[in-house]
Amino acid sequence: YLTDTGVSVQEAAKDIIIDKNQCVDCGICTSLCITQALTLDHKSFKLKFNKDECILCELCLDCCPVSAIKVHI
Repeated sequence: YLTDTGVSVQEAAKDIIIDKNQCVDCGICTSLCITQALTLDHKSFKLKFNKDECILCELCLDCCPVSAIKVHI
């Protein structure tokens, strides 16, 4: 959206990392994700992460009950 309106956008210097082995697919993070970068697959009920939609607001970090979501700098 931003690039379509002429705003210059650069890659972030950090990434959200989700440990799939630790994630229990509870979906709590999906309720806080304002861009819907985090969603639950309707068939498998597994967490899906769309990095292109993530704005790195970090709201998902503290809500994860098993600390499966981290920031990689």
